[in-house]
Amino acid sequence: MSLETWLQSRKLRAQATSSNEIGGLLEKIDRDIAAAKIKGQPSEWRLTMAHTAAMTCGTVALRALGYRIASGEGHHWLAIESLKYTIAADDDLVATLQACRNRRNAVQYGGGIIISEVEAGDAVVACEEVRNLVREWLKANHPRLLEP
Repeated sequence: MSLETWLQSRKLRAQATSSNEIGGLLEKIDRDIAAAKIKGQPSEWRLTMAHTAAMTCGTVALRALGYRIASGEGHHWLAIESLKYTIAADDDLVATLQACRNRRNAVQYGGGIIISEVEAGDAVVACEEVRNLVREWLKANHPRLLEP
């Protein structure tokens, strides 16, 4: 699998980005992580916010490379999985983020799922890690996108 394969299969499409778009997405990631860290909120909600931040991290890296995820089924999976090909995230981190996505899906669509505080906290830690990796990757590879 590769970004080029996803482009050819129409899971991705080419589209340029701007520093304004990237800046807005990075702000959203920070807000979502901050929200996920609020103690006293339901752990299911905290996990969902962490998942949203992780998915947006994938989106940022794809946008920096000039790709946009095509609409349709599987876009959450694709955003997270793409981190392997964009920022070279290791398999363990991506697996952790995909597990978070799966748990979020179970909460959203399965009903009756209980997320522990530990599970929500672990999701936040993983999302902070990927956010930091994305920021470092942008600084090293696409610094113009970090300019105001």
